[in-house]
Amino acid sequence: MMNRRHMANTRCGLASMACAVAVLAGAPSAVGAVALEDIDTQERRARSQREAKWRDDQRAQPSVRLGSAPPADFHRTDLPAEGDCFPITGIVLDGAPGHGFDFARRYLRSYVGRCMGHDGVNLVVRRVSDLIIDRGFVTTRVGLAPQDIHTGVLRLTLVPGTVRAIRFAPGSASGFWRTALPSRAGGLLNLRDIEQGLEQFKRVPSQDVTIDIAPGDLPGESDLVVSISRTRPWHVVASLDDTGSRSTGRLQGGVQLGLDNPLRINDVLTLGYNHAVSPGRGRGTRGNSANYTVPLGNGSATVSLYDYHYHQTVVGSQQIFVSSGKSRSVDLTLQRLLHRTAYGKTSLEFRVGKRLAHNFIEGTELASQKRHVTTAELALVQRQYVGRAQVDLRVARRQGVSALGGQRDAANLPAGVPTFQYRMGILDASLTLPFSVGGAPLQWTSEFRAQHSGDVLYASEFITVGGRYSVRGFDGEQNLAGEKGWYWRNTLSAPLGALPAAAYIGIDGGHVGGPSIKALPDKTLRGAFVGVRGAAGPLNFDVFAGWAGKGGRALQTARPATGFQLVYQY
Repeated sequence: MMNRRHMANTRCGLASMACAVAVLAGAPSAVGAVALEDIDTQERRARSQREAKWRDDQRAQPSVRLGSAPPADFHRTDLPAEGDCFPITGIVLDGAPGHGFDFARRYLRSYVGRCMGHDGVNLVVRRVSDLIIDRGFVTTRVGLAPQDIHTGVLRLTLVPGTVRAIRFAPGSASGFWRTALPSRAGGLLNLRDIEQGLEQFKRVPSQDVTIDIAPGDLPGESDLVVSISRTRPWHVVASLDDTGSRSTGRLQGGVQLGLDNPLRINDVLTLGYNHAVSPGRGRGTRGNSANYTVPLGNGSATVSLYDYHYHQTVVGSQQIFVSSGKSRSVDLTLQRLLHRTAYGKTSLEFRVGKRLAHNFIEGTELASQKRHVTTAELALVQRQYVGRAQVDLRVARRQGVSALGGQRDAANLPAGVPTFQYRMGILDASLTLPFSVGGAPLQWTSEFRAQHSGDVLYASEFITVGGRYSVRGFDGEQNLAGEKGWYWRNTLSAPLGALPAAAYIGIDGGHVGGPSIKALPDKTLRGAFVGVRGAAGPLNFDVFAGWAGKGGRALQTARPATGFQLVYQY
């Protein structure tokens, strides 16, 4: 609380004090943790935590691969030399519906003009069949009808594999499969659609699903038989960690309630609350969150809401006052699968977000710190499997817009002034590679994040480097932040024998830049860390210690920078 008698003895009234704090809080700062943390700094801290959790969740999402096709040589077009062969002037694929098998027709054209005999024709039939199976059409067959090849035209017959019906297995729990499964009765049966459907089903934590292919009555027809088993449709997660700041409360506690299938459409609703565990007098934080996701066959829709409040006591040279702030954000994310193979998938993602933020001094709002910001983001997302490695890549373009009440820049905005209508490029990439050395299982995880903008940004849009969610080895009380930058995180982990735990070590690095921090002499950080994570029944734990390397002299940080997280799941 503020010392009222002290304030009465000073010549500085609340209005002038608010102006001074507004200047301090509004100026972009390379070092993001000072005695006074404004709502932009607090929001960056909370957003970094949310984004890190989101990236972890994305990498850990169910991934279904129903086996690769057997080794095939359809990428080859050579033919055996045969004495009794006939020149082929055209190849016709009869029975292929619509444009679903145009890829097979294009492949067959590569054999036109060749001389084929008995073995060559059979080889072409086998290769095009393998190609079709590799594309996921596992119940589609290609045959060779009796014909006179002397005409120069080779005619192949395709029997398309179709879905006769989609039904639940006897004894299975029932449900609404249409939101999860892209397949429809009467359509082509494709293994990639089944994989997509299984992933959508399995994103519901309490639900496990299998899909079997049962033969139908007619050639090419099959039924998809869905078996669903469910456990308790709700779960509670409680957490305790030291992710907060000293100015508002280092220890943070949270509780999260997950509701599975609330509308019976394979949807998931998550409600969360977190706060400073021991805020003390004159400081503290609290936040609320809600997240709702519904699958849409080859896509999904997610609505996320976040509400955050903080307050802190600031000791000035002449008075003590309370600074506080609140922010609220709403995001809508739509994702659509563009392409899927046995080795990867490509998706398009569109996100629109609205953020409201307010800063206060002794309950009086700082008008210059009010934020009503709208952003739109378009991203291309790729997941690829290379051997045992999983590679995730996300390339995004984000832009500040004036839609939905977003703030507009003032007319004739001077150069060097932050803009609400900014443009930004974002890159997220990660590699997860399990391997073994001398029979010991190891895993290397590498994460890279970069942000670039040629505009002058408000501090809330800066990329932050330094702390457990970017460059480890720093405690996060101070960090580097700027309009553009990157960080690279590398972790090597190994299980601790038969214990349900793993030890990990690693080295991180990062760099920031941009017009707001041109005068900063050192813009690069590097740190190392070591830790242990594991589980004891329903309790998961993570403890670590890090040491600042390059940049450690520029930022004040604990040595070592330690941290922990406890998560109890029920």
